[in-house]
Amino acid sequence: SLQSLRFWSPSRLVEAALKAAVEHRAQGVLVAGGLDDELDALVSLDRAVGLLGCSPREFKRARSLRAVMEAAARSGVATPKAALCRTPGEAAEAARRIGLPAVLKPDRTSGGYGIRVARSLEDIIREFKVVASHSRSHVVLQEYIEGADASVSLIATGQDAVAVSLNQQILGLRELGQLEPLGYSGNITPLRLGRAESEIREACEELCRRLGLRGSIGVDFVVRDGEAYLMEVNPRFQATLECVEEAYGVNLVELHLSALEGKLPEPVKASRYAARLIVYAKQPCRVGYLHDISGVRDVPPPGTTIEKRAPVCSVLSTAQTPEQALRSCLEKAREVYEKTVYSIRSHETGISLRRKALEGAQCL
Repeated sequence: SLQSLRFWSPSRLVEAALKAAVEHRAQGVLVAGGLDDELDALVSLDRAVGLLGCSPREFKRARSLRAVMEAAARSGVATPKAALCRTPGEAAEAARRIGLPAVLKPDRTSGGYGIRVARSLEDIIREFKVVASHSRSHVVLQEYIEGADASVSLIATGQDAVAVSLNQQILGLRELGQLEPLGYSGNITPLRLGRAESEIREACEELCRRLGLRGSIGVDFVVRDGEAYLMEVNPRFQATLECVEEAYGVNLVELHLSALEGKLPEPVKASRYAARLIVYAKQPCRVGYLHDISGVRDVPPPGTTIEKRAPVCSVLSTAQTPEQALRSCLEKAREVYEKTVYSIRSHETGISLRRKALEGAQCL
């Protein structure tokens, strides 16, 4: 019978992780995405096996809006104005104070799902229910910062930190099936920011020190007019892992484990660019044999059925320029679609993809 790949749930993920830990006699668990705001799940994993990295308490601190904004202010990191809202009326009132356009975010985020941009009070009232459906108790209304989406990948010991890489984020690529306006679609590493780069690195390192984080840490931000505005802190491995390793020639898992012993890496320069894109199902589909496509990652078994909007796989490429790396990823994505019933139909689609994905870099 065909396997069915559905959207994940924290309980199923923890159940699968605990089962695998017992089967393989694991000495600990490395946390990637999906559990940032699932404190109960993190506690269960920590008690049963042990988290190799930030503790549940450190996760909670890094995901607390108040704690992060206080640490950012002391670290010299700019933050957008924000307010916690429980009703559409509270959100509308907050928007009058903060200004429009504004961003409505769930109080727990994963890959940008459930985030909406409101350009009027009517938008806020209409979109609040959608965003609240992804939240536990409240919705975050945040000042909208228009600029280039980016992130910093760091290694931290709890007392000190080193920024390994700056990365360009690619969000909301509908051409690859990502229907969420600010949903994660991929990234390009490294991101060159000129004189602003060293300031951003130092500020993010100080932020990690003040939050007392350990291991592999990601800081998401938006760059506007050369200034970085903090969006969120991810106290675990990030989706940029493969690109950072390919571009810089490092092993982030080894650096992560060394940091838990108090050892920080020496700064390393990138030798090339790496790009990674996530290929999402544009409609329910059945996956073909994808292993013969160079650079394909996160591959489901042939015959797996995948629901619309769920990820099919990811594709990775390296090159001497970011444009070349991205172009190669797009070609591989087309091959994936050809093996999953449908395909990208025209050369023009590829051109628009490249233009949109590189728009942030051109603005810099």
